[in-house]
Amino acid sequence: RKEVLQRLTAAFCKSQADQNIIYTEVRYAPHLLCKEGSTLPDPETVVQVVTEEISAALKARPKYHLNQILCCVNLSPEWSEEVCQLGQKYHGQHGGVVGIDIACGEDHFSDDKTFQVHRAALKKAKSSGLGLTVHAGENGAGENVVLAAFEYQADRIGHGYHILEQTDSLPKFKPEAGGLHAPVHFEVCPSSSIASGSVPNPHTTGWDDPDHPLRRLISEDGLSVSISTDDPTIFSCTLASELTLVVEKLGVTKEQIWAMMSNAVNFSWAASSHKQDMEIQLLEYFEALLADAGKVEAPDA
Repeated sequence: RKEVLQRLTAAFCKSQADQNIIYTEVRYAPHLLCKEGSTLPDPETVVQVVTEEISAALKARPKYHLNQILCCVNLSPEWSEEVCQLGQKYHGQHGGVVGIDIACGEDHFSDDKTFQVHRAALKKAKSSGLGLTVHAGENGAGENVVLAAFEYQADRIGHGYHILEQTDSLPKFKPEAGGLHAPVHFEVCPSSSIASGSVPNPHTTGWDDPDHPLRRLISEDGLSVSISTDDPTIFSCTLASELTLVVEKLGVTKEQIWAMMSNAVNFSWAASSHKQDMEIQLLEYFEALLADAGKVEAPDA
């Protein structure tokens, strides 16, 4: 129902502001939220409602910024063309669409027909200026991460833990000699990956395993990584709780958190002016945080 989606969108925007999260990219699959004959009869109505609610929320809270990522669905490639068309239509609007994702599983990587349909749609989306992120290497093979990055041309990878098994391919995800930035970014979601079985459960195996995928992916030199929440409602987490988890359980340092936050800003699809503002706020925050330790130089990101 339209009024339910309006209420949920408004509540989400308020929740992000209440947590003082100054920039958010929220993702959802519009085809999964519509039903013929209802007040949300088609995917475009869903995107329109969400966009209107986000825009209204941002006008009421000008300090915060929030954009959308629309999801194509793993084994429903027939939706992908429309998803990407909607992304293009609502791109550039206040609180509008900035990127496209493929979510809900990784079977499409091994089915050539499905893969080609998704790829054709994503190619059009990218050529129109939309960003691309693809769920890969979560519960699927590391090779899926390679396909997502270099066949789908994804800018970012959702999860990606199993790329660590692809030792020959791992250097492709790091900066070239003399380069400053990695070519692809990894969106790491600790609580989600543990709950879904994407990585071994350290609650039972112990948190001190030096080879645990979460620790290795975060600590691997040259990779661009940041911390995300995946679905906060399902996994009962917040961005603050996820950051606390990796600091307290994995020994991630404040300098590493700063680097990951900077990576997140760099690979976000925020407007350039918003990116500049966020970098300034990060610099001011971490300089103050680390001042007592005598180390205030910005880390490499």
